[in-house]
Amino acid sequence: MANAQLRTGLGWAWQNPLPQGNPLYAIHFAADKENGFAVGSDNTILATNDGGFSWRKQNSLTDVTFSGVFVRDKANAFVVGARGTVLTTTNGGKEWKAVAVETRDHLSAIEFTGEDLKTGWITGTYGRIIKTTDGGLTWKLQTSGISDQLLNIDAFDATHAVAVGINGAVIATSDGGETWKASDPCGGTIVTDTAYLSATDVMVAGYGGCVARSSDAGTTW
Repeated sequence: MANAQLRTGLGWAWQNPLPQGNPLYAIHFAADKENGFAVGSDNTILATNDGGFSWRKQNSLTDVTFSGVFVRDKANAFVVGARGTVLTTTNGGKEWKAVAVETRDHLSAIEFTGEDLKTGWITGTYGRIIKTTDGGLTWKLQTSGISDQLLNIDAFDATHAVAVGINGAVIATSDGGETWKASDPCGGTIVTDTAYLSATDVMVAGYGGCVARSSDAGTTW
């Protein structure tokens, strides 16, 4: 039993549940459905390469809560979290390194899009949105036009994306994030998730049982 890998700095070791017991906030798998990561509080990153039947804890050398993860393929993944933390791995989680971003806001979600997965967005507190067009090597701030915390984001392609968050925040772009249009289809309640059905059809869901649909890429709901 590899207890040495599970011991904390105070000499305690997780016994149940294994491999750890912290809350988890996000999970994502590569297209192969075998390689995935789950992330959560207290610096938790878990990895699987058998479709989720077994998990192993990763060492990221940070001390933050992670809220979002995106797995590009078997070797490459990104995680995002508190205090502007963005980490990436290129060897399936054996090693993680920090990615420089121009913000210290808490980051909540990350999404890549396109056949080559070069375009991506990250959302966070105070309406923060940052974008990459080179597969996550560099990131640039975008102006969302709102100050509400953004909890989640989905993208259909390099031009169409929708982000959602607290206070009913729903913002959509059809020009790659150069401009974002704000809407409130859930009447001010927290909107927790969004998903594209096509380039023009998109759904959002949130508190109070709210489910809303747009057929014009987020212009009206």
